[in-house]
Amino acid sequence: MDKLFQTRLKKHLLMLMKYWKLVFNDHFIIALFFMFGALAYGYSQALNQIKAPVWWGKPVILVILLLVIQLGRLATMIEKPDPVFLLPQTKQINRYLQHAKNYSLLMAVLITLAGVGVLSPFMAVGGGMKTTTIILVAMTAVLTKAMWMNWKLLSLYDRKWQLSSSVVISKWLAPVLLYVVSLYVSSVLALVLSIIGLGCSICLVVKAQGIQVLDWRTAVVDEANRMQKNYRFFNLFTDVPLVQGTVHRRRYLDWLIKLLGDQKSTYGYLFSRGLIRGADISGLIVRLTVVGMLIVFFIPQGWLNVVIFALFIYLVSVQLVSLYSQFDNSVFVYIYPVTNIEKQIQFKKIVTKVLSIVTLCLLISSLTENPDWIMMGIKLILGLVEIGLISTVYLKSRIQSKA
Repeated sequence: MDKLFQTRLKKHLLMLMKYWKLVFNDHFIIALFFMFGALAYGYSQALNQIKAPVWWGKPVILVILLLVIQLGRLATMIEKPDPVFLLPQTKQINRYLQHAKNYSLLMAVLITLAGVGVLSPFMAVGGGMKTTTIILVAMTAVLTKAMWMNWKLLSLYDRKWQLSSSVVISKWLAPVLLYVVSLYVSSVLALVLSIIGLGCSICLVVKAQGIQVLDWRTAVVDEANRMQKNYRFFNLFTDVPLVQGTVHRRRYLDWLIKLLGDQKSTYGYLFSRGLIRGADISGLIVRLTVVGMLIVFFIPQGWLNVVIFALFIYLVSVQLVSLYSQFDNSVFVYIYPVTNIEKQIQFKKIVTKVLSIVTLCLLISSLTENPDWIMMGIKLILGLVEIGLISTVYLKSRIQSKA
């Protein structure tokens, strides 16, 4: 089982490295550089405005810690054929799962510590917490995540831990109670309670592994769902064959379909519906737009605001490129007499309209109590020029490179 886990882990890491190389290309690294720079600058400016601990500081800390602990899931790397080929070794699979839990916990702890590290300046300023208290809160968060990971492993053996009530208790209620005690009562007491909870969870796992067998079906489904989420993330940046696309009718957006595409044109009809009804591209565009609006709203520095404004228009355009080839595997677009020139014209139109809507949303989010109209005008002109360059030069080169 040790050798099997090492083989699976190596295969898993090679797969992740393959896709991470495609995600972190030169353009995306530059975009991340500006994005994190803007967020760090806005974060530091916001902290400078807080002169003393605020009443809403600890509630915000609690919510952020609760969200951070949800990151990092149990990666069992169990495959679909395993219930058949590994069934005779069901008892020995416990050692394999212990290795999987340790690996998953290591990744989750790194994420948790990174989250607490980023939050620690606000914990000191907005929450009025001392360095010792922050360290104790971080330790409580790590132990709580370890306890959460044990409960997840326990659910693969004991069906009652798969119930929705058990999931709510393990993922939300228990962490909330520990964080409330840590922030409002005593960080030492919270640490002691988390140690006790971790010990109890370990005992429950050992007991379950001793008297019960692994629920193979649940293990396979959980791992498939986890990997599908990873594939969907990578699919935002490159083509992933294992992604299962989902389509939603979204009748309430029919007006937007008519606005975006020429319904009398074959590709205008297809592109508008593919964008609105598809869950991948439209979902990412909405998320990028919302994140961009928030960053633009909270960044007061004029030149940096303009850079972020232009950056998010570009990021949205990058995600729209995959829409061009979305229907290439359909035989009907080759049977029907439609030229590539018409396809490119309709694609250019829908990209221009989508980027115009995104630009308008970013401009609206730039409005404050005392808006700088000169800067607003600069951003409007910059947005229009960027949309023109993207729809004529950038997209044309991307389409030719894909051909």
